[in-house]
Amino acid sequence: MAKAEEREITMADDKPRLSTLTYLGFSVNLAISHGHGRSISFDEIYESLDKGTILEDLDAEIPDEFDFSLFPVESEQSVALNKAINQIAGGL
Repeated sequence: MAKAEEREITMADDKPRLSTLTYLGFSVNLAISHGHGRSISFDEIYESLDKGTILEDLDAEIPDEFDFSLFPVESEQSVALNKAINQIAGGL
């Protein structure tokens, strides 16, 4: 049993929680519904992903629309989120 728990902790260290991914998706969809669908380009998104600053750049490009205070810069979830989304974008 200890081995399974240890594996779970290791997996959680480098992957974002489902709630983190859901929150980002909800926030981006809400921003789009508020008319910000063209406020940031795909090139800017990919550049932010490469830099690992997607949350900060979204917040800067579309001020007062997001609340990413749950994911401070360099926090475990912020880093994991940037890494996961960058890997997904690399496959497209």
